Amino acid sequence: VGAALDRVESALGEYHLKATAELTAAYEEKRADLATELEEAATIEADEGGDKLASLKAKWRRAAADLGALSDDKLVFLFSRQSVMPEVLSVLKAVQAIVSPALRPRLAGLDWDGFKSCCKEGKAVWGTQLFSTIGALDVMESSDADGFATAATMVPADMDADSLKAKSFVTFLMLQWVRDATALFEQKLAKQKAEEAAAAAAAADAAATEAGGEEAQEGGES
Repeated sequence: VGAALDRVESALGEYHLKATAELTAAYEEKRADLATELEEAATIEADEGGDKLASLKAKWRRAAADLGALSDDKLVFLFSRQSVMPEVLSVLKAVQAIVSPALRPRLAGLDWDGFKSCCKEGKAVWGTQLFSTIGALDVMESSDADGFATAATMVPADMDADSLKAKSFVTFLMLQWVRDATALFEQKLAKQKAEEAAAAAAAADAAATEAGGEEAQEGGES
């Protein structure tokens, strides 16, 4: 039995190395595309009336594309581990905070075994479905403020992305997506609030002007 388990572990390890190499190569290949997209976005943002969220959108779209087409084989090795580093689990739970609203209240208290149980029971979005959900989620159409806020608390700004990349490249890609999607959502909300405030102020000014005109007309008539 021990020899058989050793062979399984060896095969998993070899596949993990191959999968990581493939993910790394694809990621690095797309960095030049992202650089071009960010240059174009900067030009758009510099124009008067241009989309001020263009750069954030470019980062989010690239992060979603890095994950959206993957399949469950990229998670087999990770899911086979008896334990994972805390940062890995935090990122996985942050992703679930966005894509699994029903699971959200339980996430903070889940350890690795509990998280895997949720995946096995279908309570967490996992495997190919997880990647396709990430690829399909439209941050600009989302109104799930609680989901993004919860995710943000699970991946603090000082989380070491390079260390995560060395331990689990697929989790590193998820961290990039959570950060970029959350940043875009937060700025989208801030922009909406600013526009609503400006519209309210303009409406108040218009009402005040109209009221002042009516008073002046009434005074002239008297």
